[in-house]
Amino acid sequence: MSVKNNIMYEEIYERLNDISSIIRDIIDCRTATFPEMLETHESINESSDELLRENSVITDAISKDINEKIENLSMEKMKDEIAEATRTFIEITEELELLSYNTICRTMALGEKGASITHISKEIKKYSTTVKDLLEVISKNFSEMFSKFKHVADNLTDNQLISDKGNLKIENIQELTVSSDVSALEESLQVYETFVSDIENINNAVSVTDFSNPYEAGQVFGIYEKSMSKMDQVKYSLMDHLESMKSVVNDFLKAFSSDLQHTASATNALHKGIASASDASQNLKSNITALKGSVEETRDVLHSTRGSIDFLSKQSKTFRNLVVITAVEVARINDDSLRSVVASMTETEKELNGLIEKLYSNVSIWESLRDEFMNVFTSAEKELEKLNNISINKVGKKILEDIKSLDSQLANLCETFSTDKYIGLLDCKTSELIEFLEQFNESIQHVFVQFNDKLDDVILSSEEFTQGRNDAELKELSKSA
Repeated sequence: MSVKNNIMYEEIYERLNDISSIIRDIIDCRTATFPEMLETHESINESSDELLRENSVITDAISKDINEKIENLSMEKMKDEIAEATRTFIEITEELELLSYNTICRTMALGEKGASITHISKEIKKYSTTVKDLLEVISKNFSEMFSKFKHVADNLTDNQLISDKGNLKIENIQELTVSSDVSALEESLQVYETFVSDIENINNAVSVTDFSNPYEAGQVFGIYEKSMSKMDQVKYSLMDHLESMKSVVNDFLKAFSSDLQHTASATNALHKGIASASDASQNLKSNITALKGSVEETRDVLHSTRGSIDFLSKQSKTFRNLVVITAVEVARINDDSLRSVVASMTETEKELNGLIEKLYSNVSIWESLRDEFMNVFTSAEKELEKLNNISINKVGKKILEDIKSLDSQLANLCETFSTDKYIGLLDCKTSELIEFLEQFNESIQHVFVQFNDKLDDVILSSEEFTQGRNDAELKELSKSA
C-alpha cells in the first residue's frame, strides 16, 4: 500500500470522526443535558403548586382566626356604647352642677341654719368639676380606642387582608415548549456513516498491489478501476451530503438556541416569581405587624382608662359620703325643701355607680378583645415567617435548590453550546475533509499509474489478465453513493 495513501486515509478518517463527534456532541447536548433541565423546571412547577397548597393552609388558618375575631368585633355596637356613655357622662355632670346650684340657692334662704349645707354644696361643685374632667378623659380614651379598633376592623372586614392568596404563588412559571428535534440529525448522521464505511472499504481495496501471476494482476487492475470510479461517486455524493447535513445542523442549532433562550427567559421569570411571592408574603406580614401595632397601642390607652375609672370609683365613695352627710344635716335642720336635694343626690349616685360598673365592663371587654387580637396577630406573624422566608420551608427549600440547579445547568450548557462554534467547526472540518479526499483520490490514481507502468504488454494482453480484470469486484462497498 502507498505510504501517501495511508497518510491521506488517516487524515480523512480523523476528519470523518471529527465531524461525526461534532454531530454527536450536539445530539448529546439536546438528549442528555437539556431533558434534565426540563425535568428540573417541571419539578419547580410541581413544587410551586405544593407550596401554594401549604401557603393556603397557613393563610386559611389565619383567615379563620381573623374572621372569628371580626365576628366578635361589632363596630356599630361599640360606637353605640360610646355614644351612650357620652350621653350618660353629660347627664351626670349636668346633674351634679345643677344639684350644686340648687343646693346653694335653697340654703342661702336658711341663713346660719343652712351654713353646713352651703359648705356641702361647694364640695358638690368641686366634685362635679373633678368628675367632669375624669369623664372627659375617659370619653377621649374610648374614642381613641374605637378609632384604633375601627382601623383594624376596616382592614380585616371581608378578609381583605388576605384577599388574593394567588399572590403567594410563584407566578411566571412558563411552560417550556421544545422546538428542537434530533431525529433529522440522527438520520443525517446514519447516512453520513455509510460514506465513512465506503471510504474505509475503498482504502482496504486499494491497499493490495502485489501479484504473482497475470490473473492476480488483472484483479488488482480491475479493483483499482472500480475503486477510482467509486471514489469519484463517494466524494461528490459525500460533498452534497455534507452541505445537506450542515443545513440540517444549522436548522437544529437555531431551534435549540431558541429553546435555550426560552429556558433562560423562563428561569429569569422564576427568579422574578420568587421575588414577587416573597414580596407578597412580606407585605402581608408587614400589614399584620402594622395592625398588631395599632392594637398594641391600645394597651396604654386601656391602662389609662382603667386608672381613670378606678379614680372615678374612689370619687364615687366621696360622693357617697357627701350624700350621707347631706342627709344627716337635712334631718338636723328638718327642712322639707332640702329633702328633694338628698333624693336627687341619691339618684345621681346610683347613676354614677351604674356608669362606673358599665365602664369597667366595657374596658374588660376591650382588654379581652385586645388580648385575643394580639394572640392572633402574634401567631399570624410566626406563621407568615414561613411564607416570608421560603428557605426554611421544606418545599420552598427544594424550589430554591432546583432553581439553583437549573441556573447551573443552563449556565454550563450555554458555556459549552455555541451555534457559531459548531458551525465554525463543521465548516473547518468539512473543508479539510474535502481537501484530503481530493488528495486521496489523486494518490489512488497515482498509485494506479505506477502499477500500470509495471505491467508489460505480455501481461496486459494475456487472457488470464483479462479474466482477472473481469472478475474483480468491490463486494464490500455499500450502495449509498
